[in-house]
Amino acid sequence: MMNLLPIEVIERIILKCDGKTLLNIQKIDENWCQLIEYLTQKTEIWKWCVHEEIPKNELVEYCQKYSESPADYRKWQSIYQKWLVWQNLGDDINYEIYSTPIEMARISCMAVCGNHVALGSEDGRLKIYKTTWAMVHSSRRLAVKIKSLAFIDCGTKEKEILCILISHATGLLVSEINSFNNEIVIPDVVSHSVFGSYICYEQVVCRTTICKLVKLDDDHLQLKVIWYSRIYSPRCMNMWNGICTFLIDSVVKYIEYEKPEFTPMYDLKEKTFIDFKFTSQDNSYSCQSRRILRDDVVITIYKNDDQEKSDFIEFCFLDESNGYSTKLFNSSDVFLFNRITCIFVYGNTLIIGLDIGNIYMYHVSSWKNLNLRNYDKKLIIGRHPIISIEVKEEDDERRFYIASRFCVHQLTGYSLKYKNL
Repeated sequence: MMNLLPIEVIERIILKCDGKTLLNIQKIDENWCQLIEYLTQKTEIWKWCVHEEIPKNELVEYCQKYSESPADYRKWQSIYQKWLVWQNLGDDINYEIYSTPIEMARISCMAVCGNHVALGSEDGRLKIYKTTWAMVHSSRRLAVKIKSLAFIDCGTKEKEILCILISHATGLLVSEINSFNNEIVIPDVVSHSVFGSYICYEQVVCRTTICKLVKLDDDHLQLKVIWYSRIYSPRCMNMWNGICTFLIDSVVKYIEYEKPEFTPMYDLKEKTFIDFKFTSQDNSYSCQSRRILRDDVVITIYKNDDQEKSDFIEFCFLDESNGYSTKLFNSSDVFLFNRITCIFVYGNTLIIGLDIGNIYMYHVSSWKNLNLRNYDKKLIIGRHPIISIEVKEEDDERRFYIASRFCVHQLTGYSLKYKNL
């Protein structure tokens, strides 16, 4: 075909192709591979494929893990290739598990951003490492358990200013990792959520605030309040991609805090009412944990004090018409009476960690088609309960950092399918 048609015509045809076709064209021979490479550098062909084929909810998470530099044309090709190959977790992905050299007892939480890994402990210790495992910072910030950690970049595209948010029993502490003397204390916080440079937190006086972390010209950090309200009885909240979702009693409400017309006086919009029936049908069970994933999934784990009874996990899927559907799974049917200790979602991959150190991996093409009994991959990570999972993207591989109370393992997944393209 390359000898039958002018190269300009071939290029116009190729620009109409989907991403999978482009990858297959590259494998024909060297001439076709060079043509795709030329179009990759001179056009936004992979960016078009990414935005047309990858679901928006997944793409938001992928873009967070890649450089935002407009000159990095490889980013979009890498995003597409990984999205495609990670649809087949069982056959297309090779896995390698490493035990990292981190030495830290009683780990309680973990966060990963760029080339940094942060760990918190039950006795208030904070350690920050490079992903090469060189230590950047070590201190005992508090004398109480660090409940969670989150990195916040309050810089610009030209300059990264990386901060870390530390959650503990009495509030939040926000510090710049290059200068821990530059910090902000938020007292009396009972729950919070972070996305990008935004923080939403609820205080004991039922005041809920959304603010943006900024760095002033004098190098001091400041929380710029953009919205506040009194919300009574919020069960959980989650910030994600410009939307903050709340579960108040059994009512799902939300606010779009990045809209141009957004003001501090904006009211919450109601999305739907969820009828959580399980505990009323069997009052021996109680809601052990409930959380919102993205802005359209609510996950509840029901536990029973009787060790002979299994846990249940319920997925509630919110749709665009303000309705919802649910799926309830008996954990003993899937995990053989082992208890769920961690749930992690990234792109089209769902990972469930257990109290025996195993993880179950699922490719989620649609939440409504999810069946926990049909897992794609089961891996034995260690012997202790999985408490946290985070992810980092590399050029040719995807790294998951999996923490238990006593160590951190690195799970590397890569595919040879398009490695030489």
